[in-house]
Amino acid sequence: PFPLYKRYVYRMEPKGLEALRWAGIHLVSLANNHIKDHDSVGIVATLDNLAKAKLLQVGAGRDAAEARRGQVVTVRGVRVGLLAYLEDSPMHSLYMRSFAHVRRPGCTRLELAALRRDIARLRRHADLVIVMPHWGRSYAGVTFLQKFYGRALIDAGADAVIGAHPHVHHPVGLYRGKPILYS
Repeated sequence: PFPLYKRYVYRMEPKGLEALRWAGIHLVSLANNHIKDHDSVGIVATLDNLAKAKLLQVGAGRDAAEARRGQVVTVRGVRVGLLAYLEDSPMHSLYMRSFAHVRRPGCTRLELAALRRDIARLRRHADLVIVMPHWGRSYAGVTFLQKFYGRALIDAGADAVIGAHPHVHHPVGLYRGKPILYS
């Protein structure tokens, strides 16, 4: 496990990936606040096990380039680009060091300049771009940053934003005619 104290630490046995495939899941997002629960070794093992199970992933990688890559899948003839990000905080930046860098595994940081480049790059290969941020505060309402980034993602070219993390239901917003699911 991660060498510093963390209240909740999660892990799934690799054989659990069979259940995901059985359920019809073909792609998962790894950009979340538990990505470093088992340090960098856990991230690399997760990436390897997903590849062996032929499951795609977005939002994490062995380095920043892999983490930011995204995926394009075809659904009923429509090319759908998917990206995932973790909202920054001192917990993720300093304590957990969750974010991928040049030579460090981790997940993608929700930051404007990079997400604009990522969406523009993926847009060249996709008919629709969906961004999945892991954001907000647990058991609380929609935050200012969720609203700010939700709109920024649409302004950057996302067709839909599907957020997660707060563990409570949040409203669905519309911005420029495009949906933002806050949680």
